[in-house]
Order: sequence, then structure tokens, then C-alpha cells
Amino acid sequence: MAQGYRTRIVVSNPGELSNIVNITLEDPIREKAVNILDALVRIYNGNAIEDKQIIADRTSNFIDERIANISSDLASVELVCTGFQDRKRSNRYCCGSQCKLECWCC
Repeated sequence: MAQGYRTRIVVSNPGELSNIVNITLEDPIREKAVNILDALVRIYNGNAIEDKQIIADRTSNFIDERIANISSDLASVELVCTGFQDRKRSNRYCCGSQCKLECWCC
């Protein structure tokens, strides 16, 4: 039954650069054809949403990993900065990124 509908569904592109497709299905019962096409579009849209969610999750994970790496790198720099200041017996008060910049410029 599904194979019969599959062969009767016609998909066409109205223009070479268009991102729109025309989907037609001829059936003696018009409402049935409309319901089948509606179901196809719902499934397609659901799959597109799932694909976008997978991409968003992967992007989020990548960003989280990069932030963790950068945080680790900054913590290492802060340790170096603190050690450098201790060795120089600096009385200078530094905090956050300002300290890191001052240490690299000393």
C-alpha cells in the first residue's frame, strides 16, 4: 500500500535556485491525499528539528569544552603570575585578568 502511494507522489522544484518544493499526490479521495501529504510534511519538519537540535547540542558541547580549556589555561597563568609576584616580592594588588596582563607585561 505504501509503495503504491510512494510511486504516485510527485516532487518537483519550481526553480533552479528555489528552496521550495512542490509535492503532489493524486488520489480518488482528495482528503486522503491531503492527509498523507500533511503527514509527510510533519515528519520532514520533525526530522529537521531533530537535526537542528543535534547540531545545537554539539555546538554547545564544543563551546563548553573550549570554555573549560580556556579556564584551565587562565588558572595556570594566574598560578604563574602569583609565583612571579612572590619571587619579585611585589606589593602590588592584582585581581582577575588585570593581574594576568600586568604579569605578562612586567
